[in-house]
Amino acid sequence: MLHGEAGIGKTTLLEHAAAHADGVRVLRVEGIESEMELAFGGLHQLFLPVLDLLDRLPGPQAGALRAVFGLSDEPVRDRLTLGLATLSLLSEAATDGPLLCLVDDLQWLDRPSGDALTFAARRLRNEGIVMLFATRGTSPESGSKALPRVHVTGIDRRSAVALLPGLAPPVAEHILDQAQGNPLALRELAAALTPAQRAGQLGPLAPAEARPELPHRLQDAFAQQIRRLPDATQRTLAVAAADDTGDLPTVLAAAGRLDGEVRDLEPAERAGLVFVSAQKLRFRHPLIRFAAYQQAPLAWRIAAHRALAADLDGAQHAHRRAWHLAAATTGPDEEVAAELERVAEWAGSRQAMASASAAYERAARLSADPHRHARRLITAAQKASEAGQDERCRALTDQVPLPLRDPGMAADFARVRSVVELGYGSPRRAARILVDCADTISADRPDKLAPLLTDAIHAAFCAGDAPLMVEIGVRTPHLPILTVPAHLLAGDLPGARRALDTLVRAGRLADVGLMDQLVTAIYCHLMADHATAHELTDTAVAHCREQGMGGWLPTTLHLRAQVELALGRLDDAHAHATEALRLADGYDLDHRAAHLRALLAVLAAVQGEHRYRPGKWPNRHWSTPARARSDEARRRRCGRWACSTSASGGRRTRWAIWRRPGRRRATPSWPGICCRI
Repeated sequence: MLHGEAGIGKTTLLEHAAAHADGVRVLRVEGIESEMELAFGGLHQLFLPVLDLLDRLPGPQAGALRAVFGLSDEPVRDRLTLGLATLSLLSEAATDGPLLCLVDDLQWLDRPSGDALTFAARRLRNEGIVMLFATRGTSPESGSKALPRVHVTGIDRRSAVALLPGLAPPVAEHILDQAQGNPLALRELAAALTPAQRAGQLGPLAPAEARPELPHRLQDAFAQQIRRLPDATQRTLAVAAADDTGDLPTVLAAAGRLDGEVRDLEPAERAGLVFVSAQKLRFRHPLIRFAAYQQAPLAWRIAAHRALAADLDGAQHAHRRAWHLAAATTGPDEEVAAELERVAEWAGSRQAMASASAAYERAARLSADPHRHARRLITAAQKASEAGQDERCRALTDQVPLPLRDPGMAADFARVRSVVELGYGSPRRAARILVDCADTISADRPDKLAPLLTDAIHAAFCAGDAPLMVEIGVRTPHLPILTVPAHLLAGDLPGARRALDTLVRAGRLADVGLMDQLVTAIYCHLMADHATAHELTDTAVAHCREQGMGGWLPTTLHLRAQVELALGRLDDAHAHATEALRLADGYDLDHRAAHLRALLAVLAAVQGEHRYRPGKWPNRHWSTPARARSDEARRRRCGRWACSTSASGGRRTRWAIWRRPGRRRATPSWPGICCRI
């Protein structure tokens, strides 16, 4: 993973790798900002040259890729199969020789494609495949944090001067100060100068009062180059920038609807802005594409999207057509909104929840009817939550117009609000939101009561609010999933067991919702029925993977690891807690990540692990050295462990106490951690 600011040289490094890949097959894809919502568009673009290899894959894997590429109508129920299919197709492409896979601008690649490719990258072993990713920013994208990475930085001043031949010294100094070591900035800011400016004949180039960010200056430089081109060339470039495929026939067909011709591209080719082959059109840099689109007048952009939509008339292009129509629409349009809603349903059936959320949001923007507008916004927030985009979920809930007169919609909205409150605010407040909504809508929508209060009991459990749990259970004595805590807290163990047995029988059915499975597993864990809890958590984890509910996967894996700890399956617990922490960090779920680090700390103490980073406690990256066979061995290895025994109430307890180096004796108080073994 190469990461750094715009223009720092990431794309050049990828080009260098491709140019020197003698005897190596090269597949490449470039993320496009305007197409981030197009589910699996990037993956399709990457695999376009090797789609004929699909038949070599196992049936389920080939079926999954055909489904997400729009080649079949079957739904995708398992994201793991899709990730494995990506890895398998890459392996098949490398059968006849080594393969180089280049992914540029990962931050602009649609989320489902990025997830599938990073999933495959993390599992490469001896397949003869090299994958290079490039992403903008000082730190890599959350979904790729587990990849080895290199931070690409700017060049020194001496090297920068070598890139500025023929400039008057004051002009060169000004460019050097503006570019700050960014190679692309050096070239493009210099290229944007007129001959008089290059010679320094127009006086000093005074910087603006408030200097814009580097990408903005680069885009301005590119925009100036594009504005010097003939109008016909600018219009054709706007069509090419609006297209996401880079397919030259598609671009020319759409440009032809606007009286464009292939020869209109010649001035842009001569200026080095685009590269054109028999079938492909590629911009030299993503910022050139962005500038070509942004500097075009609104009427040109609308016309470009309409022309592209008119040429994408097949069923396999329905999602692209809908997004182009949406981009060409400036006001409410229910017909386009309905098409986008169908796109969202399609993306949801392919486990692309982030793309589904984006489509629902755009459909809401195009909805004139207030009821449909609110419903689509709420659904967009639900899909964002399932995708692990809690920040976006919060932003969407803030846009829902209140009050909501439809009781069913109010219930759905309360559940989304509670997810946001659970992640960023107070679990107790999340539970109260759900209980208050249940009181309001119970008479009109009794079918919504059970899901609302099940979410509420989970939030109350997270808050440790026993009275609230009892309050929820007492008001619904006919629902076993809500009455177990009330029985337990009242000391009625037989009643709790009867209710729990009913839940377990229901929890083993295929049509039970995730929250019911999760809460039932929690009850079993609390009542020391760890074997049943483990069975239910397995089902819950599988449900999250199959339905693409990445936002809930860290929570279900966390519970699974807790149950495995109770069962003594320490290696499994460590593996699942580590996976959950990686996902929680990737989705920026700080609350869940904190709990998972605490669980990993307990596992480390129980297993006798001692490695840590000074000043970084708790450590994000737990190592797994061989477990010491005795307390003496621990002390010999590092001197950071001491063990003691104590008797309490006729019961002997072993304590393992971690301490920082330099402390003369162990202590069960901070900065150490003490846990019962």
